[in-house]
Amino acid sequence: MYFINTIKKFYNKNTIQIDYNQTYESISKKYNIKKRKKKLIINITIGRSGSRWLTKIFTEHQNEFNGGTERDVLRESFYHYCNYYKLKIDDAPFFYQLKSQILEDWRNSDSSIICSPYFTFGLKKIIKELKPDYLILSLNEPFFTANSFYNKGMFKNTLISSKNCEITGLQQYYNNDISHYFGRVTPVGKNFKAWYKKSSRLKIAWYMNTTIKSIYSQIKNEKIYLFNLKKADQNYKFYLNLRNIFKIKKKLSKSDFMKIKKKSLLRGSNDNKFNNKNINSWKNKEIKSFSKIANFYFKLYKKPEKYFKKLTII
Repeated sequence: MYFINTIKKFYNKNTIQIDYNQTYESISKKYNIKKRKKKLIINITIGRSGSRWLTKIFTEHQNEFNGGTERDVLRESFYHYCNYYKLKIDDAPFFYQLKSQILEDWRNSDSSIICSPYFTFGLKKIIKELKPDYLILSLNEPFFTANSFYNKGMFKNTLISSKNCEITGLQQYYNNDISHYFGRVTPVGKNFKAWYKKSSRLKIAWYMNTTIKSIYSQIKNEKIYLFNLKKADQNYKFYLNLRNIFKIKKKLSKSDFMKIKKKSLLRGSNDNKFNNKNINSWKNKEIKSFSKIANFYFKLYKKPEKYFKKLTII
C-alpha cells in the first residue's frame, strides 16, 4: 500500500497524462516525424542552479515554448540511479514517457524545453535518442549551490549500512520521497567508507564534483549554451540577450520578467529562508576541503571557455 500511495503522490501531481496503449516503436516514430518541424531544448543541471527559473522564463512565452522541470521525477530519478550504478535496466519506459511529454508540448508550441537534475548520468543516451536542437548547461556559484543542497537536507541523515556496503539500501527517511533515494547516489565500494565519515557539506562536494564531471564527459564536444544564475538573476539585460539568442518572438516587459522567479520557486523551499551565499558557519578547514573535493566544479565554473570548444554564454 505504501508503494502504491508513493506512486500516486508523484503521478497525480507532476505528470502529464499519457496514453499507454501505444507501443514504444509507435511513439518513437511519431516523435521522429514531429521532430523534423519542431525544436527541443534540454536544460542540463546538477540541481540548485536556477534551472527551474530559466525553464519558466522560456515557458512564459506561450505558443512558442512549452515544457517543465522534473515532470516525471520517479522515472527520472530511477533512470539517474540505474545509470550511475550501471544497472542494465530497460530504458524504454523512461523514453516512452519523455517522448510522449515532448509530443504533448509540441501540440501547442513550436519548441519543447525539458529539464531535470536526474538526466546527469545517462545524458549521452538522452541526447542520442532525442536529438535536441539546443543544450543549455545551468551552472551556479559552488558555495551557493552547496548551501542550497545543504538547506534541502542533502546527506544530513546518518546512512544505515553494513561493513561490506557496495550500494546503499533504501533508508527509512526516504519513505515519503523515494526519488531522493534514487537521486542522492553515493560512492561505491571502498570509496564509500571514506565518504561516509565526512561532513554532509563534504559529501555534497563529492556529489557536485561527480555529477558535473559526468555531465562534462558527455557534452564536451557539443555546442553548449551556458547559463550562470549569479550573473542572470533578475537581470533584464540577460533576458533580452536570451531572447535574441533563441529568437523568441514575444517580448516580456521588465515587470513581467521580474515576477517569474516567484512563480518558479517550489513550495516549502528553504532558499527563501537562508542566505545561500553565507559560508560564515563553515569552518576554514571545511572550506578548504570542500574546494579540494569539488575542484573540477570550481575549474569549470571559473573558466568554462577553457573546457568547451563550442560555447555561447547566455
